Amino acid sequence: VFGPRQDPASPYSGVISIFDRHYRDGKGATIYGDGQQTRDFISVHDVARANVLAATAPTVSSGVANICTGRATSLLEVAGVFAHHYPAAPAIVHGTPRTGDILHSLGAPEHAAAALGFRAEVSVEEGLSELIRSG
Repeated sequence: VFGPRQDPASPYSGVISIFDRHYRDGKGATIYGDGQQTRDFISVHDVARANVLAATAPTVSSGVANICTGRATSLLEVAGVFAHHYPAAPAIVHGTPRTGDILHSLGAPEHAAAALGFRAEVSVEEGLSELIRSG
């Protein structure tokens, strides 16, 4: 989950808020590994909307639903959006892959779509652009 005002110093912070802080500070991105690692990044706005749908649904079957986009986005793609917005930033630095890092993580949005009518609406590019503009 990513969006404006996420604290990059929090132990729960994800790579996007860390990249955001580094680019704002003129440092650019450090990617551990080749950058082909993928995540199912979702905007906080979509997550908030999913929560409203769940809270106001007349009937919801029991079970768990992934609130996700169902789209894999690589770390290189994310860094590329930041680099586009910060053309004077240093080039991406690649570090040694970290032991235990997950290479690919992708959610399955079908149950949330069926149970709640939820589909993510904010693309990663749109959400990152908003995050960057939010200062």
